Amino acid sequence: MKTIKLYDEMPYSTDFKATVIEVNKNEIILDQTLFFPEEGGQECDLGTINDIPVKDVQIKNDVIIHYVKKHHFNVGDTIEGHIDWKRRYSFMQNHTGEHLLSGIVHSMYGCDNVSFHLNSEEGQVEYDGDIKDIDLIEEKVNQAIYENKEIHCFYPDDLESISYRSKKEIEGKVRIVEIKDYDICACRAPHVKRTGELGVFKIIKVIHTTRGTRFIFLFGERAYHRFKDDFDHLESLYHLFSSNNQTLVKQVNKMYEEKTALEIKYAQLEKEHMISLCDHAYLFVEDCLPINQREVTNHLVNVYSTGGVFVGNDKKGYRYVIGSANNALDILTQLKSLRSKGGGSKEMIQGFTPASKTELLKALS
Repeated sequence: MKTIKLYDEMPYSTDFKATVIEVNKNEIILDQTLFFPEEGGQECDLGTINDIPVKDVQIKNDVIIHYVKKHHFNVGDTIEGHIDWKRRYSFMQNHTGEHLLSGIVHSMYGCDNVSFHLNSEEGQVEYDGDIKDIDLIEEKVNQAIYENKEIHCFYPDDLESISYRSKKEIEGKVRIVEIKDYDICACRAPHVKRTGELGVFKIIKVIHTTRGTRFIFLFGERAYHRFKDDFDHLESLYHLFSSNNQTLVKQVNKMYEEKTALEIKYAQLEKEHMISLCDHAYLFVEDCLPINQREVTNHLVNVYSTGGVFVGNDKKGYRYVIGSANNALDILTQLKSLRSKGGGSKEMIQGFTPASKTELLKALS
């Protein structure tokens, strides 16, 4: 028996009644449900059945399974279900938004959607092409939102007469989601009624992959909260730098350049100081930059043929880099007798040792 999908016709409803038709431990099957299962890249609805939290919802062969923990349901019981509306509507905004985005990307570049995932934090969609005009895409999507286009979800009588997008072959009846003038796509998820409900759109990250281009995106309330958080952070930075939106980037770039110059100067001074401490082949220091550990090791090899730098202390152990003009792997064998770990080549080895300074100097002498 297939589960009646109430969310198809009533995506804005949050409460429903149903009859329990099967119970298998923590799996509850109802004759009908508003709970959208995990499907098509989207996570499931959450909510309650008779005030008992629904932890997961899955679909198998058109039968929707609700997963709960402790319960007292029996076959034949009449239940009252409740959907977490805030979560549902957020998913509706972002799933409909993905359709709008994919329709526009397809019309502009001919690229197809090859993967999609929507969780409670963000949406991800990947296209089979190299897409670079991100600002233009955002502008067009937001313009379509402002136009408040109608969105129509339906099961067509004559599917063959409709040209629609679909990420995969669909068995059984095909449900079509049409965004007037922008997209027509097969989809089983709940959607909003008009594009104006999407509020605002933002691509927050672009990743170029072996298959094409992946967008991480936000619509609606998710995008609003991201904008608000970013605005609040910028306001804090404006105050911190006594700046505004015209001068902040220039000031940060200047600070970054100054920081980089200081780091270079510090690295050089640290290296000179470490070399001044070298009175034998092995130097022990509490801390230093990794690049200086290697460069001072090279200096010691030039002076003593074999040398190295140990960074740390007897309590925490030491990170070591050791070089040799002969065979550093022989030294690695000695260190491993002291419970040390590491690897490398004949020229240089590196790793970690828990041995004390006294033990190390004795083994290396």
